[in-house]
Amino acid sequence: MRKLLLPISAFFFFLAMLFSLCLDFPKRSSAQITSAPPPTVGVSGVPTAGHLTNWVDPSHIGDAGYCGTTEFNIGGSCSSPVAFGSVPNGTYYVTANFTTASSTSGQIITGLSWTMPANAVTVTGFSCHLVFSQATAAASDAFYIQDTTIGATNVTGSGNVNISAGPPSTFAAAGFVNQAGTGPYGFVTFTPGAIGTNYSADLEGFLEQPSNASSSTVNIMVSQGTAADLITVYRDSFCRVF
Repeated sequence: MRKLLLPISAFFFFLAMLFSLCLDFPKRSSAQITSAPPPTVGVSGVPTAGHLTNWVDPSHIGDAGYCGTTEFNIGGSCSSPVAFGSVPNGTYYVTANFTTASSTSGQIITGLSWTMPANAVTVTGFSCHLVFSQATAAASDAFYIQDTTIGATNVTGSGNVNISAGPPSTFAAAGFVNQAGTGPYGFVTFTPGAIGTNYSADLEGFLEQPSNASSSTVNIMVSQGTAADLITVYRDSFCRVF
């Protein structure tokens, strides 16, 4: 008899707890269970909630009425609303080993390009991580960024390139700041310590794109100091755009 009563008691205890939770749910649902929605801006340029600083509600990308970098409180208005474009978020990568042509000119690394949208102000960061080697002889080389068609309002970037295997490894590091236009702009100039050796390169920056009727393609490029000293950028080298 005792064995039979225990399961029955447990069952009724479970029902009592479930009933208690149901009674309590309305009290907890808004304040404790759900969090407040993020601040948004309506298409009129008037904030509907929160204190905004260069913040765009992703559900309204492409609508007119954002204030860009203007900071304002609830109830404030935007004197210069602009449209914000869809940032080309994603990972762009080299699908097959890319080898430069016999030229000292800057060359676009196939796969490391993305498109900035038309008719919208767009701001985006990027972080690129490459593995490369040089053939024939070590020469003075460089990595660049180029914003074709519609030049950037402002772009800043830096580069850090491994040039010896080590240990300890050595690096060439440099950068550029507050450039405007199509470029190309050099991240860093470097000379590999040996031929046929795999080295790494990290390139990072931030780009501000103006609104224009045309879209614009951003390219990561490489050049070699001597035409015959070809550079290979290896498969799965990539850029993360955010």
